[in-house]
Amino acid sequence: MNGEDQPPPATDPYLTPESPPEEETTRTYVTPGFFRLLLGLSLVLIVMQFTAAMMTEHTLPPALREYAASDEGMPEGTLAFVILGVGVLAFLVCAASYVGMFMLRKWGRRCYVMSNVAGIAAATLLPPSVSSSIAEAIDWVSCIAIGKIIAVAYFTPLFDLAEEERMRMRPNL
Repeated sequence: MNGEDQPPPATDPYLTPESPPEEETTRTYVTPGFFRLLLGLSLVLIVMQFTAAMMTEHTLPPALREYAASDEGMPEGTLAFVILGVGVLAFLVCAASYVGMFMLRKWGRRCYVMSNVAGIAAATLLPPSVSSSIAEAIDWVSCIAIGKIIAVAYFTPLFDLAEEERMRMRPNL
């Protein structure tokens, strides 16, 4: 007004005089519903990726289609059964982690991160794979969704607030 720039307000401009001080309020801009929507989105993206890979396999050049159809580099015999068993176990852990995350349980987020890290480690042991660009684009978006889920799970108070709510609702015995 006098040619001087006014400093930005030190508090939230949306607080009213009746609002409690900022230190006493807990804010989370991620609701449980939005978090569960992200979990559902990541599952839908995984299904979309596999569907896109199957539906667009015919668009690959003949040499790549031949390689994708071959069993080259795949383990055989007892090793194949061991890998299958570990894969089934990993699937069950991953499914349990989604259930835990959906229920906003702290064990679910640990399980979710561990299953994703284990999946990354296991992917380094697989032979080269061939897929279409659309399947890879969907995979990229899926990875972004997984990163967002992990960030929300660990860097917002969403799980802590859910734990406090469960403790408040638990009857005192």
